[in-house]
Amino acid sequence: MEQIRLFVGKDPRETVGYHVFVESVLRRTDPNRISITALTGDQGDASTTFSKARFRIPELCGYRGWALWADGSDMLCRADIRELWELKTPGYDVMVVPHEYRTKYATKFLGQPNENYPRKNQSSLMLIDCGNDVWRRPGYKKLLNGPAGPLHRFEFLEEERVGHLPAEWNHIDLEMDHNPEAKLVHFSIGLPCWKPYSTSRFAEEWRAELNHANYYQPWEPAVSER
Repeated sequence: MEQIRLFVGKDPRETVGYHVFVESVLRRTDPNRISITALTGDQGDASTTFSKARFRIPELCGYRGWALWADGSDMLCRADIRELWELKTPGYDVMVVPHEYRTKYATKFLGQPNENYPRKNQSSLMLIDCGNDVWRRPGYKKLLNGPAGPLHRFEFLEEERVGHLPAEWNHIDLEMDHNPEAKLVHFSIGLPCWKPYSTSRFAEEWRAELNHANYYQPWEPAVSER
């Protein structure tokens, strides 16, 4: 069976979110069928340290095969991620959830500005065909050394090269109408560990996953073993 190559954003300011997300994936997907790589980088003027790191995935994969990217540090997986992996379709450079929206929140976690832009948050969950020619083009490599905006807006891609994924695979918490069938929840405004976001619809599920991530089997040695 094909191995899933999953790349996950890791920001040191919300390390707990990374571990909760990874645990939520591994509890629902056979750990032997998935490889997980953490990505980070320089924050610069972006809101996370992995804002641009995701766009180097094709190079990291040797420009071969498919890869899956998830912001991760502010996400919760609620289904077997193999279901998402099996949606990859030849003919696209990337596949994303095509939501277009304007934010309800002018600021987000840690008081950062929350700006509107075309294709907002679409790049937070991507299936990427790393073998396609676009990733090797000089123009694309030049973009990697510039601001993140053109990358997140997919300005380097033709519209027909961007495939669409079902909305339940990138449900933006607090921004969108509640979807109890969401398969991946994105806490883009802020994690439930921060008080302003502690009562969101999926907060209890996130905290339950946190408990799983912190689990260890209780053990007290017998007196003779001490």
